Amino acid sequence: MKVVINTCFGGFNLSAKALKRYQDLKGEKCYFTRFSKKIVPIEEVQGKYFEAFSDEKLTKYISYTNFDRSDPLLVQVVEELGEEAGGPGAELKIVDVNFNVNDLIHDYDGKESIEGYY
Repeated sequence: MKVVINTCFGGFNLSAKALKRYQDLKGEKCYFTRFSKKIVPIEEVQGKYFEAFSDEKLTKYISYTNFDRSDPLLVQVVEELGEEAGGPGAELKIVDVNFNVNDLIHDYDGKESIEGYY
């Protein structure tokens, strides 16, 4: 099974580009704001913290930090985007494991590892 982990201090999160691609793969919309009630183009949020929503009224918030790390769509996004998949303070890596990893991800100040794998 392939899973996604963050390999640097700071914490797991997705870039706006990665989150948009993930939502596209799910067949859902993705709207961005820079902590206001105004929708902004994806280019304005690249490399910055942002809020994402799945509706134009900005009421259905999308978390860009809470994901099933073995979600095939998430793995696909990280494979496609490489270094561009991680948001601010994140460096995402795909790790191949032979067990259910979501309960075995170790986090130390945002830097994640899977014992025996990375």
